[in-house]
This record gives sequence, C-alpha cells and structure tokens, in this order.
Amino acid sequence: MKRQEYGSVGHTDGKMAASDARARTFVRILVAVGVSGLSGEAALVAFVLRSGAWGAMTLDRLLGEIALAAVVYGLLFGVVILARLAPGFAFPPPPLHQRPQRLGMSPRFFRIFLALLTVPAIMQVTFLVFGSSTPLETARGLLHWYPISGMLAASVIDAHAVLQCRTASRQGS
Repeated sequence: MKRQEYGSVGHTDGKMAASDARARTFVRILVAVGVSGLSGEAALVAFVLRSGAWGAMTLDRLLGEIALAAVVYGLLFGVVILARLAPGFAFPPPPLHQRPQRLGMSPRFFRIFLALLTVPAIMQVTFLVFGSSTPLETARGLLHWYPISGMLAASVIDAHAVLQCRTASRQGS
C-alpha cells in the first residue's frame, strides 16, 4: 500500500481528482483576492491616517473601515480554511449522470455574469469622472467591491468547471 501525501484525500495513484483540482483553483483565487485586497485596505488606512483626509471624523471612519475589513476578509479566509481542511465536504465531485439531463444554464451565462461584475467598478469611475465622488471615495468603494467580486468570480469559475465536467460526461455516455 502506498503512503498518502499530505493534502491528498484517499488518492494514492498520484492523479488529482476533478474535485481536488477545483478546490485548489478556488482556494488559490480566494487567497490571491484576500491578500491583495487586505494589502489595499492597509494602504488606504495608512494613507488616510497620514493625510487626515476625512478631517475630524478620520479616526472614527477608519475604525469603521478596519472593522469592515476584519469581518469581510475574516469571512473570506474562513471559507479558504474550510475549503482547504475539508475539500471533500466543500467540493464534492460533480454528480455524473448516465442519462442526458437539461442544465438550467449555458456556458454563455457565465461569460455574461463575469461581464456584469464590472458594472459597479464602471459606476465608481463614472461617479469620479462626473465629480460626484472624490478619488478617496472611489478607491474606498472599489476596495469594498473587490472581495465580493473576487468571491463571486471564484464561485462562477468553479461552477463553470462543474458544467464542463457534466457536459463531457454526457458526451461520453
């Protein structure tokens, strides 16, 4: 019997199951979003604290920013830890049916959904261009949208992988 390596879930043949590959991709995307978003939040807090851009309310607003960042990124890293510790629970292998079934969504839906994720970013930049918001408010709004869009994009990419796996299984049967 071969010895299992750390991180493998019952696989001793060296090949990675589809659910393991999906789980690793999902975790990598969330870690990249979390680390880059948290560093962006730290840069925003440092800039505002140094410049005092919000006047007398700077410290109060920064405490709110820090609390929001702690909750959002804590949840994001909690999902990462859950997905890493229990990949079989978080990412079960997609059910492969022998008979053809009608899927509710097409691959085209995922491309449209990813395009729609850019709408809030476009709105923030539009508000900045027309003078409805300041550069600091635009940066703050984009930083708040960033982890949400990253989690949605990771979920959509995972769902797209499941859809491709189901399509391939239907064609093989």
